Amino acid sequence: MTAPSLTERAVAAGLVLALAGLFSGLTANTPLGSLKPFDILIMLITVPCLASKSLADFKISTGLLLMIVFYLVCTVPSCLENDFLYGLRRAIQVMILVSFGVVLLNVNPAALTRRHYVLALAVMACIVAVNVVWHVANGYLTDWKRLGDPKSLFIFLPACVGVGIVLKVLPRNALTAAIWALLCVLILMSGERKALPAFFLISLAVYLDLNSLRGFALAVVAGLVVVIAGDIVLDGYVFRRIESIFAGSDPRNDPLYILQGGIPASLSDAQRKLGIQVATQLFHDNPIFGSGMESTVNYARSHFSNYPKFLTGVAHNEFWRVLAEHGIFGMTFMLIPMLRTLYLTAMDSITLYRLNGQTTYPRCMLIILVPIAAYMWSEGSGVEMFTLIMLVALLPDLMPGIAARAQAHTRPVSRRALVALPA
Repeated sequence: MTAPSLTERAVAAGLVLALAGLFSGLTANTPLGSLKPFDILIMLITVPCLASKSLADFKISTGLLLMIVFYLVCTVPSCLENDFLYGLRRAIQVMILVSFGVVLLNVNPAALTRRHYVLALAVMACIVAVNVVWHVANGYLTDWKRLGDPKSLFIFLPACVGVGIVLKVLPRNALTAAIWALLCVLILMSGERKALPAFFLISLAVYLDLNSLRGFALAVVAGLVVVIAGDIVLDGYVFRRIESIFAGSDPRNDPLYILQGGIPASLSDAQRKLGIQVATQLFHDNPIFGSGMESTVNYARSHFSNYPKFLTGVAHNEFWRVLAEHGIFGMTFMLIPMLRTLYLTAMDSITLYRLNGQTTYPRCMLIILVPIAAYMWSEGSGVEMFTLIMLVALLPDLMPGIAARAQAHTRPVSRRALVALPA
């Protein structure tokens, strides 16, 4: 394999930085809408990526084509129904997402090294550190969620670390076990409840195998010691956060109760409750084709203008939002690439296990898919959500080769494009 060119190395670095900084929370407001570092970096590296490929080497996948169809079905009607500037903004957003998929499939694997993985970890860790320091400096010793996007790294940073451990890019030793325990403590302190069950499942995928039970036990013991100590110091805060996951629907979060002057048990839960109610109503009104893009937030703000502003945001559930805004028709086109990914994950997992007893691939897929599923179930739409959905659609084209290369085994050539991580 020929050495990657300077352009190919720049494209690889740009892609890594774009993904690592996805939840930085930084935004640049322009006449064509808000652009985030992810958007800018993808626009900068797309043309060099395509220019460095010959037509014979250009890769495209069924997953990418399915996502393009999904964007066309859900975006084009909205662009036609609104003014030119709105349509242009949406078109730019779709082009950026499609460009991301094209770059992801066509980046030169030889240009990706372990240094890029370490760089991604460093960027994500820095964002988490800045988030925590800002909150503590402003008097918030817990509940580190006021900066918005950076809170999501409490769920995705462990996934990034976990994939590195499974692929043996990071060693499995006492140090990584201590880091894992620290991540557990940070998640508990952050108050990001959806990260807790995801972290538990990721931990099982990372550590619960016969070769590393000792590391798993060390991580659990260290984590429990620090968690219990933190709970004592913070007067029961940690276990209250754990208990809140299983508390169910609290009547104090009902919008009518809040409107009458009641104090909600949780601001985020109250907002989610109203968002789901709005999405449910819109879906019942237009179950087949939906009520149109952004109808959920527009409906909430117009029909509940007398409600506190924090209640009238978007539906914090991507599945309900798509059902409400695009109906069963749009939801079908979103689910097809996802179901394809689940099916191919199962098939590839069986194939690789039969060939050489490999479990790396299904474990990596579990580590990646679990936090994305939790994010889709509990967060509102944005470039982060759309990027993750594109990533899910392309995982079957990327991960088998990465897992096979990590195990130093070969895999039968697939009809789907494979991208391997170099040793």
